[in-house]
Amino acid sequence: MAALSRFLLIALSAVLLAACSSSDSPEAVAKSFIEASFSNDADGMYKLIAVPADAEEGAEEMVRGKLKMAVTKRSEQAAKLGGVAEVKADEAIYNDDKSQATSKVTITFKKADVPAQTESVRLTKVDDQWKVRI
Repeated sequence: MAALSRFLLIALSAVLLAACSSSDSPEAVAKSFIEASFSNDADGMYKLIAVPADAEEGAEEMVRGKLKMAVTKRSEQAAKLGGVAEVKADEAIYNDDKSQATSKVTITFKKADVPAQTESVRLTKVDDQWKVRI
């Protein structure tokens, strides 16, 4: 019983460390953003966007509305292509002070005859967290 408890504790710790460490890289944020866009998760996308501090009132509602329309189209596209098989983010390219980055993300679909799709995701560091610049 003690061995099982130790195993579960170690497994839980590993999962938590992996989750914490991966989310602070621009590549992980870019990948999560693209995955959310194909899985009809507008709220997930919004959480990853850098919202300017001086955004006008109503801007959040407008952006959320546009994201909902975009994710609906992308999830329909993914369904037509058999679903998303893999999302892979390339190593980020940084600006000089490493406050901004760009990561190319490749989306592979399940239909074998469909070519992979590559998108560039621009990111910026906000309060020591990477966020998507739109």
